[in-house]
Amino acid sequence: MVDSAQSFVDDALNHMDMPESGWQTYQYSHEASQPGLTNHLGSLQVEADPIAVKHVVIPPISSAEETTGMLTVDGQLCAATGLPVHTRWRPHSIDRRVTLNHWLIESQTIMPPCEQAVAISVTVTNQTSLARQADLRIRLSGRCRNTGNEGYLWLVPSISTTVATLNRSEGLDVVEEFDSALDAVAFHNLSEPCCSIQGVVGTAIRWDGHRIVIDSEVEPKDSMTFTILIVYGSELEETGSRYERLAKNSRQLFDTTRDYWQEQWRSLITPLCSALNQGPNASEAVLSEELRGILLNATITALYLRRDYPNVCHENQLYLTLFPRHGEGSFYLWDAGMAADYMGRLDPQALRAQTELAAAGIDFYAEQSINALNGQGGGWYYAANLWAVFRMAWGVLCGTGDLGWLDEPLQGLRKGQTVLQMLEELSLAWTTCTPGQQPLTQRTHRVNDKRTLPISNESGGAAFANTVALPTVDAESSYPFDLADTGDRGTHLEACTTYEHQVAGANAGFVWMMRCVADLYEHRSNQARADELRQLATDYAGRVLKLFRPEDGFFSCGKPDGRIHPSRVSQDHIMVMLCMADDLTVDMREKLYESFTRELQTPAWMRCVSPQDPDVVSGFRSDTTWCGSYAGFVALMAEGLCRIGYREAAMQWLERVSVVTRQGPFAQSYWAETHRPTIFDGPAKATDELPQGTHWCEMGGVAFGSTILHGVLGKSWTPFHK
Repeated sequence: MVDSAQSFVDDALNHMDMPESGWQTYQYSHEASQPGLTNHLGSLQVEADPIAVKHVVIPPISSAEETTGMLTVDGQLCAATGLPVHTRWRPHSIDRRVTLNHWLIESQTIMPPCEQAVAISVTVTNQTSLARQADLRIRLSGRCRNTGNEGYLWLVPSISTTVATLNRSEGLDVVEEFDSALDAVAFHNLSEPCCSIQGVVGTAIRWDGHRIVIDSEVEPKDSMTFTILIVYGSELEETGSRYERLAKNSRQLFDTTRDYWQEQWRSLITPLCSALNQGPNASEAVLSEELRGILLNATITALYLRRDYPNVCHENQLYLTLFPRHGEGSFYLWDAGMAADYMGRLDPQALRAQTELAAAGIDFYAEQSINALNGQGGGWYYAANLWAVFRMAWGVLCGTGDLGWLDEPLQGLRKGQTVLQMLEELSLAWTTCTPGQQPLTQRTHRVNDKRTLPISNESGGAAFANTVALPTVDAESSYPFDLADTGDRGTHLEACTTYEHQVAGANAGFVWMMRCVADLYEHRSNQARADELRQLATDYAGRVLKLFRPEDGFFSCGKPDGRIHPSRVSQDHIMVMLCMADDLTVDMREKLYESFTRELQTPAWMRCVSPQDPDVVSGFRSDTTWCGSYAGFVALMAEGLCRIGYREAAMQWLERVSVVTRQGPFAQSYWAETHRPTIFDGPAKATDELPQGTHWCEMGGVAFGSTILHGVLGKSWTPFHK
């Protein structure tokens, strides 16, 4: 079915149907990425159990690695039976059902808005023709931690029960008592200020010292319904008061939660509809049902990553990179940069706050992520950092049209710089890490040193005192290309060992950044500086294209010892097509497309690395090897194909890719179809268990929004609003 963009707008505003997944089956301990929930305060993940949830993290409270609510029916632990649990994700709830001993057990799990709480509505149906006694026992766990705002990067504060933490005990020193006044179980951490109160509302219960017991007679074909309520907090008495308040209105919580998500959905659909209506003949643009599904899924993915943290120090709304289990409270530059074009459409003010937070707290030349709760950077340098930060800022400029922001002073590590000065620095960072100079990853990058970059003093704002330094060195080198060394394999694709040092992808980013800064100077009537930067960009683009291998359509890498190492990775295709499309000859475009379809593309997904690359011996991580791909790479690859003239082919591929939207929001990565069993005849989400460590919902998939708007529909995206 093909429909116009105007019809899409009308349908979205009138019906407001939110995306949802199909029904999937999960078994306990099987390798699978199980659905998560959020209420914008925190998140959880469900377990392959009719009612259990795990990894509840509502900063600063965290119960990551812990499961609560495991169900026993007639003496059988559901998880131990191996029965598949049928599960459906919706933005406001996760629905589950399983049949055991002729009992149909159905549940709906929610995180009520504005509450540090979880509610699970459970219906148990007697499927026989005889009255039966239901023997249900629920094992609850309220072990949790409160480390303040510390530790919220990839690994959130967790309970020490995994193999990696067997010699630790944080979070385990918890008192577990039944509170008869609340008719619930109270858990109190003796070492940290955190607690949990958990109970059952709506039916008679008893406490056997370890589990809540429900022992009720159910008539033939009849049902019983009750609600499990879980409330977290820092102090036991206050948490008990909130539990009592929520228990009195437990059924209303489910309607309130759905209404809340309908309103949140409208808050992002409205700017999306505005974007679709922009430009000449906007209402005539066509989107198939599959492409509409991708656009809506990118939107709900963004909405699902939004967070408000009123209980911690961060004041601004922000968008996480990933969750559940590990990602609460943090974001990563590379992922945020990929999504920035679409986030500039949906929420440019939040993107601005996030960009400023990154500029203040992350050393772009040494770190990759930030703990947004305390403003501290972490991790290690990524070759994509500079392009990513620039793209975030560009998304702000395009989304707001506020060019005055360029003269705003930055804070923290970049105090004394304006936004424009930062952008010019990023675009010219290659000038201090080309042959004979030090690779970016070996630099110290701190405040109060002198600048060595050739940056114009006409960019506005303060002088360059008290800004970061990128020192040069006089060491000789044998690099084969006159390009920046952007680091070893850990700074690029991590798991791919053949892609490092002088690579086309990161260096193509400098070409695009220089041209963008040139446009800004031209807008400010500084034509001389604009011309200078454009000439630099053209010269540098020529250097990048020397890496291209026309014989197979891939690129080579330059090594510090003078070797030229062939690589066959998607990253070079993506960045060269996105950042240097106009520099490519017709033959180069054809070769890039041919090598993509021959070695990287799968029916409904993509491989990050070609199976013909020597790196096949290195491992099988689904996001950065030949076994699958990070979702953001698929989105940007499709947009790049549109830019070099293969729009129709990209659209046909995307229509097949759309099958992954039946699994809910875009994940961090999916397996190539030949590597794992498919789901709904499409690529399966990779698991969060190591060695994968990928996540059920991830910011890279938001980039599909700009793929549809800017790649497929050709919507203009410029900061120079008329």
